Amino acid sequence: MALWTHKNIKAWIYKNDHCEPHVTFVCRADGWTARIRFNMVKPGVALVDVKPLKNAPSLAVLNLLANQLVQNLGACRMEWWLTKNGELCLDNKDVERLAPGKVLMDGPAPSGRIISKLAVYVVRPGIPGHVIASVCWSDGSITHSEIVE
Repeated sequence: MALWTHKNIKAWIYKNDHCEPHVTFVCRADGWTARIRFNMVKPGVALVDVKPLKNAPSLAVLNLLANQLVQNLGACRMEWWLTKNGELCLDNKDVERLAPGKVLMDGPAPSGRIISKLAVYVVRPGIPGHVIASVCWSDGSITHSEIVE
């Protein structure tokens, strides 16, 4: 089932999609697809590609779709987590310790790394989703930490 539909454009996350997390927008009537990526932790989105380019929609349409993704980011993150059976595409990412139990991805002074397949997306009623990961620190210790923006 599509995540949402805008006019004749449907937004999808497919089971066989690869990292980085993204939404595929499909317009069968005009014969194009566009992929816009998002991050499971950080805000913001970015256009990956449009195929085929000869059928590409206007920049205004692509911006509208990107804005819709931003407005539905929480739902897209949840759908990626569910559809991809827990894959967050955060394996081996560098992190920096901010405080006990909190880490920053891509910080200026990385001191640890997310352990492969040990990050989870946590959702509680009324609270925005967040990611908790097992981190291996440069001293060899391992902790479970929330990744913050």
